[in-house]
Amino acid sequence: MKYDSVDLVCKEIDCFRKNKQYCKIIDICTTALSSYPDDVMILSELSHAYISVRNYHSAVDVSTKEIEITKNDSYLYFKRGRCFLYLSEYLLADSDFDMIIALKDSHPRNDAYVETGYFFKAYASIKLGAYSVAAMCLQQVREDFTGHLGDGGVQTKISLLKIIERSV
Repeated sequence: MKYDSVDLVCKEIDCFRKNKQYCKIIDICTTALSSYPDDVMILSELSHAYISVRNYHSAVDVSTKEIEITKNDSYLYFKRGRCFLYLSEYLLADSDFDMIIALKDSHPRNDAYVETGYFFKAYASIKLGAYSVAAMCLQQVREDFTGHLGDGGVQTKISLLKIIERSV
């Protein structure tokens, strides 16, 4: 099937997303990309669908293309880094989480992912045996985020990582 516009692709994807029919979304996006190969919205839908069906290798490939097109969007590095974690590719994940931290001031959306970037970098660092790096990341989370984001999520993450730190 050939799509006349990206809007039509989006409408069709929406129908299947509501029912969590991710394999159908993958088919739609793959077809649509033959007409719109650099459309970031279609690529984003495709990478999310791959993640949903746990096809992390394909999600990494698509996320990499999104990063090449969009540049400097920390969410894309977060998404790809998380896939690398699922694939036990800790060095690659660590590199993506470093990019999140490096990009924090380059785009307003990026700031929202900095805390998560530090947290996941700490996790990847623990998996790599770089405990001092993990401790520095945790300290950064404590210093930068505990006060102004409230106790909820930050305190939970810090507590979890304290448990991990004690167990290694």
